[in-house]
Amino acid sequence: MANGGFVKSEDLNWERAYKRVLKNSHSDFVPLRYDFWLLQQNPDVFIAKAKENLSQEHYNPAPLKIIEVPKPDLTTRPAAIAELDDRIIYQSLVDSIAEIVEPQIESCVYSHRLTADYNSEQMYRNYDETYGAFLNEQKIICKSEEYNFVVAADVASYYERIYHHRLVQLLDGMGCNIPLRNTLGHLLREWNNGDSHGIPQGFWASDYLGSIYLHQVDRYMLMRGYKYVRYVDDIIVFCNSYNEGRVVLLELGKQLRKLGVGLNAAKTKIYPVKNYLQKVKTATERVRNVFDEILEGEVRFNPYFDEFDERDIAELKNQINKVAVHKVFVETIKTHQVDETILKACLKLLSAAKDPFAINYVLDNLSVYPHLSSYFGNYLCKCPFEATTKERILLYLQSQENIYDWQTMWLIRYFSINGFCIRTRRLLRGVYEDRNNGDALRALAAFILGYKGDHTDQRLTKDSYDSENSSMVKRGIVCGLIPMPKAERNYFLKYHKHDSWIMKIACETVEKM
Repeated sequence: MANGGFVKSEDLNWERAYKRVLKNSHSDFVPLRYDFWLLQQNPDVFIAKAKENLSQEHYNPAPLKIIEVPKPDLTTRPAAIAELDDRIIYQSLVDSIAEIVEPQIESCVYSHRLTADYNSEQMYRNYDETYGAFLNEQKIICKSEEYNFVVAADVASYYERIYHHRLVQLLDGMGCNIPLRNTLGHLLREWNNGDSHGIPQGFWASDYLGSIYLHQVDRYMLMRGYKYVRYVDDIIVFCNSYNEGRVVLLELGKQLRKLGVGLNAAKTKIYPVKNYLQKVKTATERVRNVFDEILEGEVRFNPYFDEFDERDIAELKNQINKVAVHKVFVETIKTHQVDETILKACLKLLSAAKDPFAINYVLDNLSVYPHLSSYFGNYLCKCPFEATTKERILLYLQSQENIYDWQTMWLIRYFSINGFCIRTRRLLRGVYEDRNNGDALRALAAFILGYKGDHTDQRLTKDSYDSENSSMVKRGIVCGLIPMPKAERNYFLKYHKHDSWIMKIACETVEKM
């Protein structure tokens, strides 16, 4: 598409987008922290590049890197990794869209609602105003005794099936201008190699688009007079009879199909209201009771959101009743079906306290809960170093049970903090040199190998730089050379500044260290 149909760069808030991308890095699926370090060190350069990209006659974003993230049912979801200049463009577009769209979103929608200050680096309201309110509203309606049944519906493979044309039509109807819609549609299609279905998962910008995509369904269900609440693709409808619940599912299915999506049969059910109330109370009150028991003092803390922000947990350190955490943790893991919400909450708190109480359980269950690898990996990194922990992580990484690049990434981070040794070096070299591994995994292995290894490791990655095609892996190599003797390192960097704009930034930033 020629630039004439694109939004003008002066119409976008680049500074806000940059800050939000940086803030969003704390909840990224993939722990490539050095990329965000480069972004933080060079905000003006990245923003200028994003503006330049958008002003080109034919703007083509770099292809997304996809890494498969396991779900609790052992299926996977495709997590996206975008080049940071493209990600800033994406965020700036959705920020502008959100300012127009947000006032039109129905009050029955609780997911990803913007903060009152639209210019804040924190894009969304906190937990108490969103997911907590979503659950609380369900409890209030259930207790009102106005309804006898609850339809709890879930949309199958939601993000992967969002249809770009329908999304653009929705934005048109909500007042977004043509250049804004065209630019977003072009970016999404290019990222999808021309396919018009699916938005990248793992970005705040995508969370917002995913939340508003069902706006027409919201309007339809409310127009039909249903008592209805929604959080992204979790749809809750209250009704008076089981048969009315069947009618709800029939109508809901028809409306969703108009948008190119459908119901997840395994997760869609009709409950008697008393049964559903107990289900919601279990999900909320148990967690709140747990926190009342194990935290001293009032703390804003969201156990439901899969974000592991160091700044969030740092303030908890002096407020944790360790004995109570241990008690709750033991009670949780002894149940027939482990409540993962409480398990994750306990691991966050134990991480904040650097308490190794749960370490054996975590190591014993690496293959049972691969979808919790970010929690497990962060917890292991926070615990005091033990040689046995290092050995067990190495054994698992070398076993046939370790099949996910994503899990491997979260576990090898341990060696960037603890336990670098000959066996660690051998493992990381194997991961880096295996071209069958994904670029993100190989990039992280190259970084850790250079950053924590010795001069031999740094020379190995440096000498293989020219054989690499992936800019992501090259950045891992360059950032891993920070501890290398300065003269040798900078001599190497001088000759690779001109490989690409992003490698120029990486080389010049590392040169200054």
